[in-house]
Amino acid sequence: MRAQTRCLQCFIDDIGDAAQLLIGDEGRRREFMQRVRDYLAAEFDTARIPSHFITHLHRLLKRETGIEVPFADRRRRANEAGMNLAREIARRSQDLEPEERLAFLIRWATAANALDFRTAGAGYRFDISELAARLESTFAETPAADDTDQVLDALDAASSVLYILDNVGEIALDLLLIEELGRRGTRVTAGVRGGPITSDVTMEDARAVGLQNLADELILTGPDTLGISPEEMSDELIQALETHDVTLSKGQANYYAFSESRPDLPAGRTVCLFTTKCEVVGEQFGVRDKSSIIKLL
Repeated sequence: MRAQTRCLQCFIDDIGDAAQLLIGDEGRRREFMQRVRDYLAAEFDTARIPSHFITHLHRLLKRETGIEVPFADRRRRANEAGMNLAREIARRSQDLEPEERLAFLIRWATAANALDFRTAGAGYRFDISELAARLESTFAETPAADDTDQVLDALDAASSVLYILDNVGEIALDLLLIEELGRRGTRVTAGVRGGPITSDVTMEDARAVGLQNLADELILTGPDTLGISPEEMSDELIQALETHDVTLSKGQANYYAFSESRPDLPAGRTVCLFTTKCEVVGEQFGVRDKSSIIKLL
């Protein structure tokens, strides 16, 4: 999905909210936001996906602040809260039949994508203590797009899955799905970002929640990009996309990339699991509010 002019205000709101938290001096923050506007005025075009611009803006912010891992405490607390919730979801799933359990965990992994502390409408001040109630509500709602039956068929036939992770916090629910795939004899390669950016999962986050004990392999999808980047994806990711039977992709930013490259993808091998975060994406599925999407491309 390519950027639209409507995305511009969201870019500015997102980076402005982040700058409000990370740049204490008002004058310095005003100068930074002017550089943001200058960049967008010079570089924005509708031939690129939205995450290309968000990535660049957050790299500007990291350079401006000198903070190596922005929102480190919030990232840590999100992972802790996610692990607490995952223990309860694991308990609920243990008595389900295998196919029912797999569908249940797919739904939960999708609902967990609502845990994104940089999301428009929730923002960087999202209260992590609200995590469980928010995700329970998301899980209870009917997905706006639900290809679960086709996804189950694809996974049943797959011997290998590339699982591209998205956010801290939700990674704990991804672990349950990855564990279930492994229990079924599926080899799972998990992809994480090569550096911290907003709420995206890094190798450090993955190891902090024990992903290395469940996935057969951990790879970097590229550098510090928001979601995967068509221009900056790693050789490891390119090879994994070519060799794995099914790709499970988490998050709206990854949907940007995969939906745009859809004509080049083998049919029925890419699954996008996410919650819609904006009207531009929601309109593609006939919804305005945040909704779960389980989509087989």
